[in-house]
Amino acid sequence: MNLCNDVKNPLTDEVINYFLNSYLNKENLYNAAVGLNYPKKINRGLYSVSNRDKLYSNLFNVWKGCILNLSDEQIKYMIDNSVVENDFFGLRDSLKNISGVDGYDAYFRLLRTEELVQKYGWHNFEYGEWTHINSYMLTYGICENFNVEHRLYLNPSPTDTDNIVNNFIYGCANANLPFYLKYDAIGDRDDTIVIYSNTENLEEYINILNDILQTHPDIKKRMEKPPVLSGIINDVIGYGSDSGRQNDSFNKKRANLIKKSIEEVLGGIFKIDLKNISKIDKLAFINNPDIIDMVRKRIEENSLDYGVDDNFCFDVDKKELLANKDYKNG
Repeated sequence: MNLCNDVKNPLTDEVINYFLNSYLNKENLYNAAVGLNYPKKINRGLYSVSNRDKLYSNLFNVWKGCILNLSDEQIKYMIDNSVVENDFFGLRDSLKNISGVDGYDAYFRLLRTEELVQKYGWHNFEYGEWTHINSYMLTYGICENFNVEHRLYLNPSPTDTDNIVNNFIYGCANANLPFYLKYDAIGDRDDTIVIYSNTENLEEYINILNDILQTHPDIKKRMEKPPVLSGIINDVIGYGSDSGRQNDSFNKKRANLIKKSIEEVLGGIFKIDLKNISKIDKLAFINNPDIIDMVRKRIEENSLDYGVDDNFCFDVDKKELLANKDYKNG
């Protein structure tokens, strides 16, 4: 797979017109970037109890097994480096008497009775609506950490989200790969699952996802398209470059770039009062090929200021990393 050539540019005329329409109707363009497809989801607002229970049970068992396998020397090293505190020895001892948990509710019941599980449990990696699962943190360093350079997007039915996450983790474990992902259990957005990657492992992650979708065609059938600004790897897997900087969102950066370019065309060239857009203005600018072309050209002119490549889903530096990898692989 040659990702630089195979990943399709998402910035079609139809997509530019979609953002023009969103802007003229005073919609938030970031919300437009992550909210085009999710309203069509099957089983929206639901989740699978059995899939969620299986995921939480497996995560607890992995976390528990890794802690039980830590030696005294390893724990002392983590204490000396302020990763954990002295009570971590007590956690390891208490886990010897906990057989396991059978699901989501059982895990959170355990948190109410076991103070050290509450303190050090993998659930500490939940942020807002997102649940983050990082193999480095889940295994307390047994899995290596890596620099995030790329991301993959999935937009599944919410009843399938936990199942996909569980299968992806199994796939990475079988391939001896580290992983880092986040997911939104509710799924009211097009980037419901985000898988972070370095350049080295990106193609292997794609292969694992393709294996899951091939093994479970019913899951693929229920999926919607990923975020509209992500590059298209296939119908249901999207690609986006990652800046590696915290809180620097792929979709937000591109939404801001599009907004700036639209405003430069409408406000700068046509002198439209952007705070008071009339119905006549909307009719004149939506579905207008000349306006779409002008916005496209302005996006291209502004892209380098944002580090964005001609293929809109790539950052310039991340595309170069992929091109170098493809070159080395012949």
